[in-house]
Amino acid sequence: MRIKDKKPPSHSHRSPITDHRSPSSGNETATKNINDYRKQARQIFNESSWPDPKNEVYRRTDLDFLRENKISLKPIGFSMELTQAAPGVIKPLGGSPTPKLFGQLIEARQGKFQALSAADFTDGVLIETAPGDNFEKPFIARLGFESQNPEGCFLYRNLISLAKGSRLTYIEESNGRDNLPRFQLGATEIFLEEGSELNYVVIQELTDAYKSFLFESAHLGPGSKLNLYHFEAGAGLRYLNIASHCAKPNATSNLTTAMLGKKNQNFDAYVVQRHQAPHTQSDMLWKTALWDKSKSSFLGLIQIEKGADGTQAFQTTHNLLLSDQAKAIPDPRLEILADDVQAKHAATAGHIDEEQLFYLESRGIDRDQAEKIMTRGFFAETLQRLPPSAHWEIELRLERHLDGV
Repeated sequence: MRIKDKKPPSHSHRSPITDHRSPSSGNETATKNINDYRKQARQIFNESSWPDPKNEVYRRTDLDFLRENKISLKPIGFSMELTQAAPGVIKPLGGSPTPKLFGQLIEARQGKFQALSAADFTDGVLIETAPGDNFEKPFIARLGFESQNPEGCFLYRNLISLAKGSRLTYIEESNGRDNLPRFQLGATEIFLEEGSELNYVVIQELTDAYKSFLFESAHLGPGSKLNLYHFEAGAGLRYLNIASHCAKPNATSNLTTAMLGKKNQNFDAYVVQRHQAPHTQSDMLWKTALWDKSKSSFLGLIQIEKGADGTQAFQTTHNLLLSDQAKAIPDPRLEILADDVQAKHAATAGHIDEEQLFYLESRGIDRDQAEKIMTRGFFAETLQRLPPSAHWEIELRLERHLDGV
């Protein structure tokens, strides 16, 4: 499908401030129990400030509701339903001994959001495999973020650790039907050892009353592969902060996002594809369709460090504007310090081609239905990148949201 493009100016070789890092040596959780770690994180939270509006990573995210204490940050519980493909692999993080990898990618000292997550998370998902585990059926977590308590926020942490040569598909659904103002904060750390492969599908369908923030960070070992897919259709404000660290040779990271915005929804994303070793690969495809007065901003960085020769990295973001009042701001960037690499980015924002609409209307299809057909085609490429076990589910959800436009 062709879209009339409004291409933003290129901003190659400009790096935003980043708070992502690889696993640190001597991390505080390696020597202290979780209670000590929570206390330390709480102290960091109390002593720090919410990000400054000039901070490039947050500059298009309205944080006044936090700076002015307009929403409750008292943590409350949420429901969690886990579907096992095999016993003992997936379990609640809150009821488990603290894994040694906890807090090594998303650390309390990185900022106030990260400190709050570490200090006050109530539960989450822990996934750990044994070497060589290979699961055909997906593991599924259904997280229900709703409560009769008029005060309170939802805080959760996930830790996913795949041992050498193991393979797994994990599908996570976040739902919430509360109509009261809610703050939700999630943090997911992913560690992939040599030759392991993770298919990770995130489905987010909160109501517009939620202000939802999610931090994801992945450390990829030699020859490992991460396929991360986001289906984003909910929350009045949704902020995504995603980083993949291809830390060892021949690691591969694929990120795909299908995002649908309506009414006054606001989506903001900061994505880092970081390459630290030779012959690594990353490929990001980000597609957003916006109706009404919804908005989307995207800041993406491909970062290829010195010595990461032979890297291939690609970043593509397309925005389909289905209203004159919808707005998209894509901002892809490159930072290359290695030789013999391939790195490309592309970004578009535009309305549906009127000629194609006219063609469909001339075949007896009304304009609304024609727009839905073209929007479905716009997202087709993202569906093709899904693992087979999640394809049908995401396609059904996409159809439901298009029917509701």
